[in-house]
Amino acid sequence: MDRGIDYDPLVEFLQTRSLEHIILMYNSGKVLQEKLQAVATPEFMEHVHYIEELADACEYVKANASKGTAVILSPEAASYGVFKNFEQRDDFFKEQIGL
Repeated sequence: MDRGIDYDPLVEFLQTRSLEHIILMYNSGKVLQEKLQAVATPEFMEHVHYIEELADACEYVKANASKGTAVILSPEAASYGVFKNFEQRDDFFKEQIGL
């Protein structure tokens, strides 16, 4: 759920980090992707992936994240309309990755 949050500070911050994968989802992910495409280098954008659904994102992570790396679920917006609340979203994520 995009609440009109200013993502510019996040866009700036992400570009200062060396991250294996940045997965963007839902409407807020589209906003972030557009903002990143406007300012980030092509090399940085190779690490940015838009994936529509959390289940598909979890499958992508399981198939592509290097062994021993951390995967952080950090939604930048509410997921109402997809999940009832953050607890349901967290439970779904844990189930998908096998926790």
